[in-house]
Amino acid sequence: MKLLLDIGNTRIKAVLSEPTVSENTAFERSQLTPVPFDLALFEQYPISQVSCSSVRLAERIEDIIQAAQNKGIKVVEATTAAQAFGVRCAYENCKTLGIDRWLAVLGAAREYPEQDVIVIDAGTAITVDFLTAELQHLGGWIVPGLELMTSSIATLADKVFDDANTQYAYGAGDTTPKALKYGCLAAQCGIVDQAVNYFDRPAKIIITGGTSELMLPYITKNSVVHDPMIVFKGLDRF
Repeated sequence: MKLLLDIGNTRIKAVLSEPTVSENTAFERSQLTPVPFDLALFEQYPISQVSCSSVRLAERIEDIIQAAQNKGIKVVEATTAAQAFGVRCAYENCKTLGIDRWLAVLGAAREYPEQDVIVIDAGTAITVDFLTAELQHLGGWIVPGLELMTSSIATLADKVFDDANTQYAYGAGDTTPKALKYGCLAAQCGIVDQAVNYFDRPAKIIITGGTSELMLPYITKNSVVHDPMIVFKGLDRF
């Protein structure tokens, strides 16, 4: 069993990975189970390896590494690379590609072999990455996420304001807060169409991230796979 850790700026997301073999697949898959992170996990489960990705301060990572090593558990930190598992990174300086983006691409490459793939991660920022069936990463886009887009307009535009009672929805707003939130959601959904137009080839479209569920009901033109675990599927390869 492996413990997969996505160590972010504000919280640690943890997933247990247990290998399973399916007769319908050409490779070994894993059963991924999200769990609340606690160092006690090392006592509760037969963990043989910790695979982690991190943007956190080194001191916090060291606590986790030390706790794992005290139990004789191997620790592997995932990093971006020019090539990994046959996937070639588009960035000339691969280290500047965000680790979550790289892991999502690696997860997509394993989950959808020999397919062209568009990976969309809708969080604080919304990122788009393009991957060919030949495992060539083509790069992608970074734009403000839904809440960042909304708050930046409300902050920087004098006549635009928001309120806490207005929810994101799809439509034409008849108040300024509605126009703001409806417009930002429409812009987020529109990036899917733009990605499809840019790639210009039949592609599997995968969407993940914290605001992806808000977008899903309004993405109807293109067939989209909602995969909240795609980053962990990439991390599971390490």
